[in-house]
Amino acid sequence: MTAAITLHADVVTYLREKIATTAAKAPEQQIIGLWVEVTKKGCSGNAYHFEPMTAAKWQSFAGRNTFEQPEKIEQDGVTVFIEPQSVFKLIGSQLVLVKNAFATRLDFRNPNAGEHCGCGESFTITTPPAQQ
Repeated sequence: MTAAITLHADVVTYLREKIATTAAKAPEQQIIGLWVEVTKKGCSGNAYHFEPMTAAKWQSFAGRNTFEQPEKIEQDGVTVFIEPQSVFKLIGSQLVLVKNAFATRLDFRNPNAGEHCGCGESFTITTPPAQQ
C-alpha cells in the first residue's frame, strides 16, 4: 500500500534528531514520532499543525474503528502519524524542510492546496473537477 505522504530525505534526518532531543528532555512523555494535523486556521481556512506524538496519545486510539485511526507512516526509523480527518487533505503530499537564515521549519508540497493567504500561514483545499 502506498503511503498517504512521503518524507523528503532531509526531513527524516531532521525528525530523527528532533524526536530524540525532545524525548531526552521529557522522557516521561514517551515520544514515539510526529503528529500531523490540518487544522482550521487563518484567513484561507486550513493550516498545518505539528507536535510530538506520545505513547499515551497513540493509546487513546486503541479500540477505535479503522476510519478513526491515524495514518502511520514509517520511513528509515522515523514515524509520522496523520490525524484521520486530515489524511484526505494531505494525500500525495511530500513533507519537506524549509530553511532560511533565521529558521528551519516543516512544510508540505501539497497538490491539494489551492490558494494561500498573503502571509503563507493558511491555505484552501482544491476540489478535483467533476468527472463526466
